[in-house]
Amino acid sequence: MFRKRSISAWILRGALNVAPFAIAALASNGALALGPQVSPQPVAPVGSISFPAIAFSPSNFAALHARHAPVALKRHRLPRLPSEVDLAAPPRLAASNAMVMQAHPAGLHVSGFGGLTAEDTNLALGFALEPPDQGLGVNNKAVVEFINDTLRIYKTDGTPLTPVVSAPVFFQWTDPNDQMSDPYVVYDPAAKRWFLSILILNNATKFYGFAVAVSKTSSPFGAFWLYHIPAFSTDIAGCGGEDCFPDYPKAGYDANGYFLTADLYSNVGSGDWVNASIYVMPKAKLKAGASFLYDRFSMYDFVVVPAIPAPGEPFVTSNGGTEFLMTARLAIEQANLFNDTTTPDNLRLWAVYNTKYIAAHPGRLLARSVDIKPESYNLAVPATEPDVIGPYCQSQGATAAAPLDGGYTAFGGGVKLAGGKLIAALASGAIDGNGMARDILSWFVVEPTLGHKLINRIPFRSAV
Repeated sequence: MFRKRSISAWILRGALNVAPFAIAALASNGALALGPQVSPQPVAPVGSISFPAIAFSPSNFAALHARHAPVALKRHRLPRLPSEVDLAAPPRLAASNAMVMQAHPAGLHVSGFGGLTAEDTNLALGFALEPPDQGLGVNNKAVVEFINDTLRIYKTDGTPLTPVVSAPVFFQWTDPNDQMSDPYVVYDPAAKRWFLSILILNNATKFYGFAVAVSKTSSPFGAFWLYHIPAFSTDIAGCGGEDCFPDYPKAGYDANGYFLTADLYSNVGSGDWVNASIYVMPKAKLKAGASFLYDRFSMYDFVVVPAIPAPGEPFVTSNGGTEFLMTARLAIEQANLFNDTTTPDNLRLWAVYNTKYIAAHPGRLLARSVDIKPESYNLAVPATEPDVIGPYCQSQGATAAAPLDGGYTAFGGGVKLAGGKLIAALASGAIDGNGMARDILSWFVVEPTLGHKLINRIPFRSAV
């Protein structure tokens, strides 16, 4: 049985006053204001890697795969405390009868090709992982796809250019206690560089952070600078004196900075959710393979996603260089962790600015946020995985079909900056005209305006 999926879209105008200001807990216009939480932290490259050498070396594959037996990774979790109720309950569904079906615009043609599969993962690693977290980057010559712990490069027509490569091989992380997850791939056409990242956790060495590879040219087949970057958070009380586990990382960039965000969970005790954090690194120094200092901003939000400019989109250079980030507040508000009485389905728009100082004076970066009230969105309709057993999809020790992560209401597909607007989609739920609960995609188009305090809503809806 197939469920019809509707698409909704909203356009809003978000306003942030991001002129320089004295750092305070709350700005006078009601926007949350932050400076970096601790002194900028140092990091140095761990070396240089060459893709052809590792991609076509079966001996490397065999040696490293033998040291990476299947290990159950931590699943993405919603923000909750031990005293909170289970958030996997049926969603609050809003009546949404105004969605109108319409045909694709005349002449629209969508094409694609099959990428990595569970079989590819099993052959490369000796085991498969789920859910299939994807990282995907494209330039006019190549498509780089990462699924969980496997990587492959294609021509733009889908012709494979490499065999399937495992993440431990590519990132040269050979400790058998390492676990890798949540890859992200970005191609920056202005910098003419590929940025590949993946989450790393090692309970033995207490390393919790990211591996980041930056190409030395515009080709994904050449050499990369390689960094191992801690998600430094020992200063945060909820992390218990060691770095937190940085779950579900997302990546983006502006003219000056490369941004990684993550939801931080304690590795001490019951593993409580702590906050969301934004890590900002100097793009110029990453490109050069140089050592650098990097910043962290932390906030009580969930899955804060940095924007990626569309090809040809100018960077936001006002206020010393600005990167926009966006988050859906539903999970935080429904958990009611802070007795918050605001509307639960707000969006929150963040601006990190003064990014031109990230290389020389990283402590000068500042951040501000504003909340936006869109039309309602909701948790997706609860569902379970198909109870199918096959050579690559049998769950270890499972006795019943597992629930899908449909309630993970976040901009998992990323936030794009195009035409001066932020564009993103949420998995959501609604009731159709027949009273049936439906999964939908809620599209949001947000126009951030700097230096203004008013927020004007301009509703726009379409469905295909």
